[in-house]
Amino acid sequence: MGKSGKGLGIFALLIAIGALGLSVYQFILPSPSEGPKIYSASNYDITYLDFDTFEIIPNLNVTYNTKAGDSVLLEFSCLIYMDSSYGTTTIDITFDIDGVPPSPWTQMSVTCLSSDVFLRSSFIFRHNIQSSPAGSHVVRILTYIDQGYTSSFVRYCVLTATVY
Repeated sequence: MGKSGKGLGIFALLIAIGALGLSVYQFILPSPSEGPKIYSASNYDITYLDFDTFEIIPNLNVTYNTKAGDSVLLEFSCLIYMDSSYGTTTIDITFDIDGVPPSPWTQMSVTCLSSDVFLRSSFIFRHNIQSSPAGSHVVRILTYIDQGYTSSFVRYCVLTATVY
């Protein structure tokens, strides 16, 4: 084998070592992230709000799966119709995760101060969980209204859990 044959053999050996290294590299390192996983549900029906009790919006729940340490962004949006004919009316909304509100406690409140007013408003509520325990979780929406004589309701509800 001459000088050029020896050089060609060394070059082929380097290419083979490089290819072997790349194949081993793919097995050692984790594959790139698939990106966020989005779970969603909607309920476009009218849900009237009952006085003095936390109530779950029916037919609106999302089951999502996490690995230990995953972050989760919860989002809820709807149209709120508030009837304050009998005085100031406040609606409170919070997330319910596996039967309990998130910790730390978060809630959104919408208040209509005037009487003889029917208010309609878009509503968006978000809560970010920095580090979720591993497993399957169910999130729902709890509502509360402080006025007993009202025809207030929510409609066009969308609930989303984004795991990243």
